[in-house]
Parts: sequence; C-alpha cells; structure tokens
Amino acid sequence: MLLGAMAGALYFALLPSHGGDDWFPQADKLLHAATFAFLWLLGMRARIKPLGLAALLLTFGVGIEVAQSFTPDREASLVDLVADVAGIALGWRLIKPAT
Repeated sequence: MLLGAMAGALYFALLPSHGGDDWFPQADKLLHAATFAFLWLLGMRARIKPLGLAALLLTFGVGIEVAQSFTPDREASLVDLVADVAGIALGWRLIKPAT
C-alpha cells in the first residue's frame, strides 16, 4: 500500500498545475504535510523501522521536487520540502510502530 500511495503522490505532484486559487495562501503546504504524515502511517503499518522510513520519505520528497523542476509548469520548492519534513516529523511523533 505504501508504494501505491507513493506512486499516487508522485503522479499528482507531476500533473500540470491547475492554476486555481487555494483555500488559503500556502494551502498546498498543508497538503504536503498531510500526505507525508499519511505515508508515514502506511510505512509504520508495513513495519518499516522509523529511521529507514524517514530516510525513504525524505528521499522521496527530494525526488519529487527534483522531478518537478523538469516539468514545464511546476517548480522545485524548498518550502514544499520543509512541509514534507513537517509531515514526516508529525507522523513520527503521533504514529508509533505497529506491534
């Protein structure tokens, strides 16, 4: 499930920008954090060790930003990456490993 969710996140991250208004300024940062917290949950349910999962998700976040830099209407954003890290940190804090 984790890999499927990651593939879905990558797909949506590389779609052409819709150009519409967000719910509020920087609303996409909340979506980034929520997505990575959800990926954390799936990783914990898959019994991936926290440090390895954090490394995997951080690498995935960096990869998305790099891939977006090669698309015509998306761009890499350090602030997006910070929001990804915030989601990872939130997941790590709130979602404990499955026993």
